[in-house]
Amino acid sequence: MTDTKIIVGLGSCGIAAGAQSVHEYLLEANKDADIEVGITSCVGVCFAEPIVGLITRNQLMQETDSLFGHPDVEYESPSRSIEPRPEGDSREGFDTVILAADRRTLILDLRVSPRRIDQFRVLVEAR
Repeated sequence: MTDTKIIVGLGSCGIAAGAQSVHEYLLEANKDADIEVGITSCVGVCFAEPIVGLITRNQLMQETDSLFGHPDVEYESPSRSIEPRPEGDSREGFDTVILAADRRTLILDLRVSPRRIDQFRVLVEAR
């Protein structure tokens, strides 16, 4: 078995989008291939309205606390952000946030990092 693995999200939104058929196809198509096909319940976070922006950097998080933060919360952590993989870096342990083509789903792979809080803001289109 290689390190190649395909994960299909079979949560309710995935099933509604046709994930069950995709999963069955991949299982059949990869019978003789050296690729593992797996499932998970959910692959991310879904929003009713289109996502228009993500705030992922610590400095921007702090600068937008008064505008987008909850008024009753005191944001104390010195480092609130995600740690994306630097371009060309192959080391493990970096965070990944992907905006899906539907602009309503975020696919998340957040890794543990000592003394840091994985935090970001999602801005959605107003109705």
